[in-house]
Amino acid sequence: CNDDACGGDRSQVVLTLDPGTYTVLVDGHDASHGGTFGLFFQTAACPVPRIASNGDTSGNTAGRGNALGGSCGGSRAEEDAWYFALCRPTSVTAHTCSSATVFDTILYFRTGDCWDTSPELTCNDDSACPTFARASRVTATLPKGLSFVVIDGYDGAAGAYRLNVTGLP
Repeated sequence: CNDDACGGDRSQVVLTLDPGTYTVLVDGHDASHGGTFGLFFQTAACPVPRIASNGDTSGNTAGRGNALGGSCGGSRAEEDAWYFALCRPTSVTAHTCSSATVFDTILYFRTGDCWDTSPELTCNDDSACPTFARASRVTATLPKGLSFVVIDGYDGAAGAYRLNVTGLP
């Protein structure tokens, strides 16, 4: 259940559901909030965790498999991915500029469904970061709905990382 998560009179529910049939109920806050509405529904087939708020998230690409590659590299390395949901087009920044990142990272944003032919909106290898010379940083205005940040490695590199995301509502 959600009321006004997207600001104003708009709401958002983000769930991971088991296979099956579900019913979505849309209701007004009270008797004065009724009428027509638009429902935006989106699914993704990849089992990746959600980033629900701004800040640091730690992970490890080792042992995750190699299914993707960014336009700026990463096709020979294992990758990790996270998803988040946006209510409207939003500028989001992600970076691996941290001493907890131990390998040469590549970052890219995807939208839609994570492993299909969904668009890659930006890709970066080796951003200028004061703490780690081979860290990456991406910024893009992402559309409403599901977006994915992929942490990949340069030339087969893999390992622990700390990802920082800002711009989420």
